[in-house]
Amino acid sequence: MAAQDYTSLLTALIAADCHTRQVAESRLTALSRADRESYLLNLAASLEAADTPLQAKHLAALLIRNALTVPRSKGGDGGADAMDQEDDENDEEMWKKPREIWLQLSPAARSTIKDTLMRVLHTDAERHYHSTVAQAVNRIAQVELPFNEWPDLMSTLCSYYNNEAGPFQVNAVRLLGNICEDRPGLVSSSANAILTVVVNAAANTDASLRAVGMEALEHCIVLAKQAFGVPTEQQYIMHTILQQLRSPDPTQVFNSAFRCLTAVIVHYYDKLMPYMNTILEATVLLIRGTEEGAACQAIDLWTTIAEVETSILGGESEDFKQCQNFVAGALPLLVGALLHALPKAEDEAEAEADGCSKWQSSATCLAAVAACAGDAVVPAVAQFVGANLRSPRWDLREAAARAAGCVQEGPSSASLGPLIQGALPQLVALFGDGESFTVRQSAVWTAGRVVMHHHDAVQEGLPGLAGEVVRTLTSGASSDIGPALCYALQQILEPYRLTRTRPLAMPPPLFRTILGGVMAAAELPDAEQYGLPAHCYGTLLSLVRCCGPECRSFVPMIVDSVTAKKKLLQSQEDIDEDLIELLDEVMSELISPSASSAAATNTSPSSKPKYQKRKF
Repeated sequence: MAAQDYTSLLTALIAADCHTRQVAESRLTALSRADRESYLLNLAASLEAADTPLQAKHLAALLIRNALTVPRSKGGDGGADAMDQEDDENDEEMWKKPREIWLQLSPAARSTIKDTLMRVLHTDAERHYHSTVAQAVNRIAQVELPFNEWPDLMSTLCSYYNNEAGPFQVNAVRLLGNICEDRPGLVSSSANAILTVVVNAAANTDASLRAVGMEALEHCIVLAKQAFGVPTEQQYIMHTILQQLRSPDPTQVFNSAFRCLTAVIVHYYDKLMPYMNTILEATVLLIRGTEEGAACQAIDLWTTIAEVETSILGGESEDFKQCQNFVAGALPLLVGALLHALPKAEDEAEAEADGCSKWQSSATCLAAVAACAGDAVVPAVAQFVGANLRSPRWDLREAAARAAGCVQEGPSSASLGPLIQGALPQLVALFGDGESFTVRQSAVWTAGRVVMHHHDAVQEGLPGLAGEVVRTLTSGASSDIGPALCYALQQILEPYRLTRTRPLAMPPPLFRTILGGVMAAAELPDAEQYGLPAHCYGTLLSLVRCCGPECRSFVPMIVDSVTAKKKLLQSQEDIDEDLIELLDEVMSELISPSASSAAATNTSPSSKPKYQKRKF
């Protein structure tokens, strides 16, 4: 079958008619199975042919790339049906199959395909599909470089950048970045030459070259260990990166620069001291600015710094032993900027998991800063909480409640004592149904965090707090925050767990209050809408793990209730197997507490605010 026929099939893949596309896809898949070498050679020829439409060229490059991609499911063959597949590029085992596929081709065919791809990148003026062609070259490089079968590739790409002009400079830099992104260890011997090209591209005045250069530098920075040991080279790299942070509008270059700087922090934290004033000044301006994406980038950068320093201070860092105290030095400006960014823009439920929001990033960062800086963060946060927890504005009340929760881990109970004693009654007042969802959610979450980290400081008030949580949970007007309320109850129960070395004795009145609350809340009319039964029975599981001799009188009632609930669930047409499994776990705990509690942790699902889950 001639290359011209392949071009027709590729063109048919983008036809408006569905049947035409399906026939073309089936035909290409059959060709790839029948003779892979001929299939790939003809795709390469179509890619290079002058009369092949641009979209068809893109598909040709995509299919060549995917021929060296391991499919997720068995039976994949790199044909047209593999166009959307993904694989784990970081798993060495994943490259064994592509290597086998590539070696099935004759040496002449392999050479022809490589030469064709490089010529297309070098001579074709169209850039629309160059990134896909570069990906195809990268696939081949990944299976040949470990065996020294393309030894001159890196030097060739570097020489093309230094000696050529136009599109191939961009393509050469992009390819260098692609190869380093996947497995930088393959090209460590060429690190200096690669970095020279990539950093020069990132500093170039041409916008396209600068964009691809900064993106490539993000992937190549791991190779810069030797360069960061030479002051002049280190300064040039850092100057190139920091120059891009001054733009107020997020662009591809701006975003890549922030990712690159984050990589520098992770790999070369001990080299950052000369640049921290510039970083602090630039990031604080961005955090206080109006551009959401830029602020999130700046905030996340400080989250990374705080995490690195926390690991050093805790003796957990394998790379760095001396903390430079960047967070401590930045506290006045940084914490002020984070508190400024905390209020939400509008009253809404939690953002989507992958969404970027300034308030969410700020809360995450504030928690990381508190874990790192400890008591030093408390005064500014206490002032913010005191000024805003009773504000007439819902967004400031919510921000104050959340700020108090973010700093519970890190600072001591002694330093947080005044804040806890003053804020906890006000937080309880915010549980009420007169407040917005986000204010109530954050108030409950913070109350749970206070109990989790400073139980001894609030122990005397726990029965009253548990009563307020249960009252809110069973009111019939707060099921939307029911999961958060269950989370708070679980924190109240934690010190009483029998699995602890020295558990506290569970007061029977407290046991009775929580038991009645979760059993009643699980049966509320709107409980199913918010997934409340699972959270309530998960809290019940936590409760029975606290059931010492003083509370065993409640066991028969719990057994009867759980047995009845299980029978009811099993009689339903749509059986909730997960909830039944949870009920079985409760019964197992009641019958043989030592067997299931020994290794148990808090197993209840909980819809905690996403800012509670930090990224470290």
